[in-house]
Amino acid sequence: MSGAAPCALLFLSGQTNPAQAQTFCNPMYMPPGACVPYDHMLERQKQAEQLSYEQRTRIWSPAQWDDFVQAGKESARQRVAELQRQQLQDPNYKRLKTGGWEFHQSSPAAPLKWCQAVFMNLNGGALLMKFGRGPQGTYIGYFGPGIDKPIAPTKLSVSLTQSNETQTVQAMHVFLPWDGRYGLILLAVPSPQALVESIEEEQDFSLAAHQQPLISGKWHEGNKAREWLGECIKQLEK
Repeated sequence: MSGAAPCALLFLSGQTNPAQAQTFCNPMYMPPGACVPYDHMLERQKQAEQLSYEQRTRIWSPAQWDDFVQAGKESARQRVAELQRQQLQDPNYKRLKTGGWEFHQSSPAAPLKWCQAVFMNLNGGALLMKFGRGPQGTYIGYFGPGIDKPIAPTKLSVSLTQSNETQTVQAMHVFLPWDGRYGLILLAVPSPQALVESIEEEQDFSLAAHQQPLISGKWHEGNKAREWLGECIKQLEK
């Protein structure tokens, strides 16, 4: 029996005839037919897979593989270009890219009257507001990706640069009125007249806190905002 395959004999229950015996392989071996070492089967499978891979990869030459990679890159560039083309045709995107003003005011029946001029572009913008009558309730605010929403309204010391003039002022860090997911740095202005007279046709601005930049930008068509805001504030005083 020393030359026999390394299999054991299993006799059926109640049978003693060796001719009716069934063979099974040791768990270290695998059928069918004669017992074959399991590790040999794995090696054969690996060899077959490697051969199949080599046959597949030999279909294309190195130059053909390079063409395939370049075609993939070109396809990706075309998809990006198409998305950009669609974006450029979006009127809202066009307006934000060039930047522009929006003007809002309270309804005649509102108990608290207010005026609001907003310049906005892709980098954020500036908000000029007046609430109610009198000198109080006059503000200018700045918002953008660099200004996170606060956990709660807090006071903050900021450096404001306008037309190359920098001043350090106390501000409030609050939620953006129309979207509470973002923050707004709000600065009090002494009077409505001071707010209106400070609006230039073109004006650059930048804001920093704790020596970290928060936002920088530049508005245009300021005369239009100056005229509208001045007229709106006059209506508040009536």
